[in-house]
Amino acid sequence: MFDFTHFEELTLASHQPDRIMTIVRSQDDIGIYLRTHLLIEQILEAWIICASGNRDFFSGFGENINMDFAIKAQLAMNYGMSSELNKFIRKFNNFRNKRSHQINNSDITNSEIDSLTSLMEHGYPDSLTPIRDFKLGVYGAETRVVSFTGSSTSLRDKLIMLFAMFSMRVHYEAKCLSTPQS
Repeated sequence: MFDFTHFEELTLASHQPDRIMTIVRSQDDIGIYLRTHLLIEQILEAWIICASGNRDFFSGFGENINMDFAIKAQLAMNYGMSSELNKFIRKFNNFRNKRSHQINNSDITNSEIDSLTSLMEHGYPDSLTPIRDFKLGVYGAETRVVSFTGSSTSLRDKLIMLFAMFSMRVHYEAKCLSTPQS
């Protein structure tokens, strides 16, 4: 059975809010993609650990482990993550790879946001905040609230909200896996 409590510890603790705020405050598209990609990879690793029941799944390799992102995405799907989320993760990885190898082509595009949104919409749980109602609020020195469907919402903010939707959805799926089926 999926260890949801440990999944929450691994994904919601350990400086996660600070890392998300770094993404929100980022002023470059490459930085947003790279930082978000790292958080998604951390979520994949947590999924694998909690679904396998092996807290030492990635331990003992030292610097010699070379398991790429696509392998982790496949393992997470093999351990019960939905194919819809897996498709989102793989598409996100493709866009991140594009940034990594084409530094002059770093801007987030409407087609990328549309593609990721379309993937997020497939199988999106009714119990989560609907995509059309999703908002991002940043409070402090730079206070702003933007809507996912707002015409003036930046593509950066939309990408950040897509990550938030992903995070909510992956936690929803993890909770479902941890609940005994009757």
